[in-house]
Order: sequence, then C-alpha cells, then structure tokens
Amino acid sequence: GPEIQALLALHPHHNITQHNGQRIYSRYSPLTPPAPGCELFIRGLPSDYYEDELVPALEQVGAGPVVTLRLMVNFSGRCRGYAFAEYSNPWAARVAINLLDNRPIKRSSGTPISVRLSHDIRTLSVGNVPNDCPLRELAIGLSTATDGVVTVRDVVTGVERSRQLVVEYRSHYSAAMARRVLAQGLYVGANRLTFEWLTPGDTGDACDEIRTLCVRRLDLRSGRQLLADLFAFNGALRVDGVRIVRNYLAFVRFRTRLEAQMAMEWTAPVAHSYKFDVSWAMY
Repeated sequence: GPEIQALLALHPHHNITQHNGQRIYSRYSPLTPPAPGCELFIRGLPSDYYEDELVPALEQVGAGPVVTLRLMVNFSGRCRGYAFAEYSNPWAARVAINLLDNRPIKRSSGTPISVRLSHDIRTLSVGNVPNDCPLRELAIGLSTATDGVVTVRDVVTGVERSRQLVVEYRSHYSAAMARRVLAQGLYVGANRLTFEWLTPGDTGDACDEIRTLCVRRLDLRSGRQLLADLFAFNGALRVDGVRIVRNYLAFVRFRTRLEAQMAMEWTAPVAHSYKFDVSWAMY
C-alpha cells in the first residue's frame, strides 16, 4: 500500500519480501542471521499493525535504526500479533526493551506489548541414536539432510548410558529449518531419530552457565555501587550483584549469560586503556 511505499522511500536501502509466512523488511538478504544480542521478540501487536507504523515506533524510542523487521502474517496478510526486530548493536536492543516492554505501542488499543531478547538457539539434541553407528556416518547423514551443520558430537546420558547427538548449526534460522525437515522422519536402521531444541546449559558445558566476571587491578575503594554502575552501561545491562574481595579484586554477576558476554566485549577498550583485567569467573 501507499504507507509501505512511503516507508521504503524514507529507507531506500531496505526492501520488503515475503518468506515462509513472514514479511521481511531488511537491507540484507532475508536469510542473513542476526548478530547475537541484537534481535528482539515483540508479542501482543494489534492485527492491523504493520511495518509503516511499527518501524517508526521502534526507531522513535532513541534506540537507533531497525536493521531488519520480520512481521509474522497469516494467509490473508494480517499481522499474527508478533514480530522480530533487529538493531545494529546489543546496546540499542537493550534500550528498546527498557522503553517499550509492557507499554502500549498503539494508543488506540491501550494493550501493552511484550518486548524481550529473542532466543538465538542454534543447537539440536538428537535422540534414539543406535550405539553401533559411527559418528562420522551420522554427521554425513545430517549434513546431507539439512543445511548449515557446524559440528556434531556424541553425548552419553543417564544411568542407562543412552546415546544422544548434539548438532550445532550456523544460525537459529538454519536450526529451525533443519528441525522442520527432520521432524518429518529420519531413520538410522530401524531407529527413528528424535529432535529437540537444546538450550544453553543443557549441553553439560559449565561455561554455558557462567554469568559472572572477575575484575582485577581496578581501584575498588569507591564501593560496590560505582562498580555496578560502571558495568550496567547506563542501564543497558542488568547487574545482579557485586562482590568485592579486596580493593583490587571483585566479581560482577549479571542477570544472563548474554549480558555478561556483552559486558566483557564492551569493557575491553576501557580495560586496555586503564590497565585492568576482566575475565570469566564463577562464584
């Protein structure tokens, strides 16, 4: 319609395509995966709410330009009530959450929307795997049946020592498409394999659960609050706790693993300039 054309006129580097029940407003290929921590899941949108209203609403909060918007639509083209929006960096995404979550996006509706980080799960758990089938053959079979396989590894679980595979894909989109294809049925001998999402922490890797940073060689005599404010980056990240062991050693715990990763990346230039160390820790 004319409203969509007006939106594209303001953003000449973007275009709108339709793919698998979603309208994609983007300056990139529709299959380009979002950067970690940059994509939001938005739920509770009115059925008559489209890109021409949603994109300006997402940009007017001061978080920055929307790189990609995926609006879920039904067969008639009406909004299904949810969308995915990608910003250029994690800080912008966090600002948008703080300003939009649990608030009405359209005054006439008055209904608050839910805005949170989308899950970037790229790993599937494969069950009912025969014990006598070589891992190499299984990896070749999965790579042939699906696109984007990065790694395939064995995991033995439970007292019965049942065999499972952990399959990592290039992106969440690749993993989602693979799960859809594999759910139709993939057999190894008489065994029909099962496929489930594998969230961080389910793999048995301790590093997936760490959300605490260790800070060394920084003068901490100013106290916990100053350190918490430093690592919160003006409210963009959520600090759950600060523990100062000595004047030059402290631990900063974040609400999520992703926020701890973002803090690690964002403090790197500052740490280099002021000659203090930030590393992963656990307490």
